[in-house]
Amino acid sequence: LLDAAVAAGDRAAALRYSSDLRHAVGDAHAGLREVLTHLRAPGDPGGFRQALQASRSALQEAAELELAVQDHAPDLQLTPLQDHQVHRIVQEALRNIVRHAGARRAWLTIKRLGGDLQIVVDDDGQVLAQRRHAAAGFGLGIMRQRAALLGGAIRFEARRQGGTRMRLRFPLAWPTAPARALQR
Repeated sequence: LLDAAVAAGDRAAALRYSSDLRHAVGDAHAGLREVLTHLRAPGDPGGFRQALQASRSALQEAAELELAVQDHAPDLQLTPLQDHQVHRIVQEALRNIVRHAGARRAWLTIKRLGGDLQIVVDDDGQVLAQRRHAAAGFGLGIMRQRAALLGGAIRFEARRQGGTRMRLRFPLAWPTAPARALQR
């Protein structure tokens, strides 16, 4: 579009497209810095539950997002790999809710289902498919990759009551060579 505006001599359109491009590059750069920061950051020494509690009050203050947590497996201990991946997946889910959903409330539920752990994050905002940036970012793909590292899967679906549900489920016993190599 910028090239077409320049070729047509449409200075106003060219300036508008140039400004849009400048903002898009700035946003991409900020997003890349954030991703690199999170990839390098160590997990919380107290585990994802402690990190969740710490970010809960920050979410309520900064984003005015009320987060309710139901932990039906409080005594369950995860491996360092599981803990780290779960922490990052939940962190990205909550970040997406704050940035894109326009939600006022979110609910996080942790349950043990047989030999699996299931973590559900619900929100009362826009349905994921309706969110403007849902397909544009890398966050959802990275969440899926993290779930795969756990031997599990992640699903996103619309809630009947409105909003979006993210469901992560993975086996607690995942003794594959790639998972063990990542723990080193």
